Amino acid sequence: MHVVKKTGTQRWYRGYGPDQYVYYAQQGPRKFLGGTFEVESYQELEKAIKIPKTKCISNGIEEMEDAPGGGYIASILDPEGFPVNFVCGQAPAEARQMPEKLVFNDESTKPRVRKFQRFEPGPAAVHKVRTRRSVSGEQPS
Repeated sequence: MHVVKKTGTQRWYRGYGPDQYVYYAQQGPRKFLGGTFEVESYQELEKAIKIPKTKCISNGIEEMEDAPGGGYIASILDPEGFPVNFVCGQAPAEARQMPEKLVFNDESTKPRVRKFQRFEPGPAAVHKVRTRRSVSGEQPS
């Protein structure tokens, strides 16, 4: 993942797909800030905050002014007490180059005869992992 934007207390990380970011961290008490799901419209966000047996933990539907790509977010606690976030309206990012597919030998086929696999040092090639997390007392890096 690559840092796509950072502030004094927040970091947004990007993968190689069309998402503006796939991981978000903020400085604060150590806690899981929830998984995030993309919905198709603002109306779906309105429905999400009215789901029975859930509690809206955001200030209703909020504009993501600081997040790359903008958009809107709504956060709820599910019936088990876990945070769940819903986003819509983010501008897509330009997709980055996909990682090269690795060729593997197995017990019956050997397509990789006399070919070495060399790995480039650097961040892992991540497509999509979207969670929100708060990190206790540490500055996100």
